[in-house]
Amino acid sequence: MRDSVVPVTKNVLVIVGSFLSCLVLLELVLRLYSLFFFPKMMVLDDKLGWRHAANVSRVFVNEHGDNALVIQNAHGRRGPFRDLTHRERKFRVLVLGDSFTEGVQVGEQDLFTAQLERNLPDVEFINAGVGGYGTIQEYLFLASEGLKYSPDLVLLMFFENDLSDNCLPYYPGFGPRPYATVSSGGVRIIEELDSSEFRKFLLPAPFQLTLNAHSYLYYYLNSRIYHRLGAEAMRQAQREDMRKTSDSDRKRVFSSVLNQMSELLGSRKIGLLVTVIPKREDLTKGKKTIVEGIANLCRDREVTHLSLLERFTHEYASGQDLYFQEDMHWTKKGHRIAAEEIGSHLATLPYFRR
Repeated sequence: MRDSVVPVTKNVLVIVGSFLSCLVLLELVLRLYSLFFFPKMMVLDDKLGWRHAANVSRVFVNEHGDNALVIQNAHGRRGPFRDLTHRERKFRVLVLGDSFTEGVQVGEQDLFTAQLERNLPDVEFINAGVGGYGTIQEYLFLASEGLKYSPDLVLLMFFENDLSDNCLPYYPGFGPRPYATVSSGGVRIIEELDSSEFRKFLLPAPFQLTLNAHSYLYYYLNSRIYHRLGAEAMRQAQREDMRKTSDSDRKRVFSSVLNQMSELLGSRKIGLLVTVIPKREDLTKGKKTIVEGIANLCRDREVTHLSLLERFTHEYASGQDLYFQEDMHWTKKGHRIAAEEIGSHLATLPYFRR
């Protein structure tokens, strides 16, 4: 009996060892493939949730089939590398935003911040847009890192999903993040990352958070297979979490964060311009509630703002394809129109002309 157990144990160990060896081999193959052909553009961050990786580039294929080369410099920003201090005294604009600002659908030269810099040669723009960011992450980045660039103006790009992003403690494709809660005591920013709600978007496995952070194989299986198979269930889970916060509370959170950002910049005599990005549906169906609501909020708080709705509606009516049909982001033309409109508005600001 004892003699028969030994071969069985050896066979089990051989099988387990072979399986683990295959996993290690697959991990190494994926890391090599990623290094040369498919580099990670995002890395996890203990304070902001995630951020751009530094010194990487990758070609994205947009909905039109065009190749868009995206280059992230030593600070993880798109565009030219900028020292934290001014070497050449140019007017410096720090641009905060999410995937619209990040703009991976277009190449370097077509990005609206690159076009702004070409149109305004005496101004330099630092594109700090990161996909999936909400206003809270943008504010925390500004306070901890953005001010080190010594900007003369902060351009805050707002899109309506920022309202819900600010109140969700995670982003399904990346991880946990800072967020805000609302109570009778007011708005409270929770900076400590909480992974409890994010776990439902991870492939069940031991040490899933550690694997998600460090294993290329697990990340691939989770994002490319598990998320696709469970896409509808995950969307439903996210919708249920979003319902936990009312529309009025989301606006209250944004208002509070905007106040804090405005006070922070005002104390350092740095300008703030909020640019409100319309959805494609705003142009075709005349929906203006979110755009007008944010504009009114900025007006009430005496924060300088610009709505792109009127110009985008006019250009759309003339037949310009400003947004991709499936993707909600701007095309090259959308970036061009945004650059023109923002540049024209900047020229009217008194502190911009100093």
